[in-house]
Parts: sequence; structure tokens; C-alpha cells
Amino acid sequence: MKKIVFPLAMVLFLTSFLGLATATVFQYDSGQYQTPEGWGAVATQEPIDLDHSSYYFWGLDDLNQDTNLTQINIVFYGIHDWYYGEDDSLTLYIKDGREVDGQEVDGWEKIGWDGQSTSAPDWTGMGFTQINGSWSDPKGGPYGLPQGETTAYYDVVFTINDSTILSWLLDGDGFTIGIDPDCHYWGDKITVEAPVPEPATILLLGLGLVSIALFGRKKYTA
Repeated sequence: MKKIVFPLAMVLFLTSFLGLATATVFQYDSGQYQTPEGWGAVATQEPIDLDHSSYYFWGLDDLNQDTNLTQINIVFYGIHDWYYGEDDSLTLYIKDGREVDGQEVDGWEKIGWDGQSTSAPDWTGMGFTQINGSWSDPKGGPYGLPQGETTAYYDVVFTINDSTILSWLLDGDGFTIGIDPDCHYWGDKITVEAPVPEPATILLLGLGLVSIALFGRKKYTA
């Protein structure tokens, strides 16, 4: 059975009470998360190697969506940190556009030195919005696990279902994900997952384009 550490009902209650955008962080045992039916990975970064004294930008093109976008998942597969018992966290941010501090962010970039600080860099000052709170590995490891403790690898899913943030992913400006690890994390891969057009939708779109082309050719030769 899938293991979810943060109950959805509690998250929904707290976010509605505080007037914040509905957002959730799910934690599964490694290998238990399944991409929702009809979804696919629109971007992948592998492997996971997040140094605790650095932060990361991931500049991506907007999603090509033929349907109304209501949610995306940012998934860390098989993530684990290096030491049991350390007070650690993993925090995500997002902004509209691919320009940060006057520079274009092109794909995956490891940035500078933040001294393992939860307050540096100045994400707000760089135009980012924090998404979904933070995740902390409840066990740590694989080094130093107590005797009998063996599960220290997780699939961690950050969901985004705030309509304003989702609109940034479709407005043509691209978007940038900021990742701030305050422990050294390893893992298999990070994906951005979203609904993908059904084959029937793609077929209809293709037929429509062919029809337009044929109509234009017929009109030109008439």
C-alpha cells in the first residue's frame, strides 16, 4: 500500500484556513509512486545530486497543453540524504519566465554557495514563489540508520494546482523551478509530470492541419 506521510485532509484544512494556495507534498516509499494515468514526464533531470551548500535553477519552456491544465507534479524518484538524524529540508520555488537576475536560465544550472541556509538565497527578491512547503527526510541515511531500519529512499511528489502558478506554465514566457536542498540529496531522477494529449486528440489535431493544408492548396490552384 502506498505510504503518504502528510495527510491530504490536514493540508487542505490548513491551506484553506490560512488563505494560501492549495498545495501538497506526498512521500512514498521508493518505487511506490505511479504516474497518473494519462500523464507523462514533460521534463526530466537525472540523476539527482543536490549539494547542500548550493541551490539550483531549472529553466523550462512552457508546456504544450491542448486541455485545461489543473495540476502538475514535480517528482523526486528514489531520493535520499547522506546522514541519519540530521535536520534537513528540501524546498521548491517557481517563477514565471526564464530570466533570473538579468540572466537567461537555460536548462539545469547549479548556482553558487548558500552555506546550507534556509534563508539564502533571497528567493523572493529573485521573483520566485515558494511552492508546497518543504520536505524533510524522516529517517535520513543510508548512513547511520538505526539497527533494523532499512527504508531510507523515497519518491517525493510536490504538486502544483494553484491556477495562477499554472497559468505561468502556459503563457509563452517559459518558467523556472528553484531547488534549495539543505542536505546532500541523491536519487534517480526529477521529473515534471502533467496530463498529455490523448492519441485521439492528437489524431484530430493532425487531421485538422491536413484539412487546412489541402483546402489552402485547392484554393490556390483553383
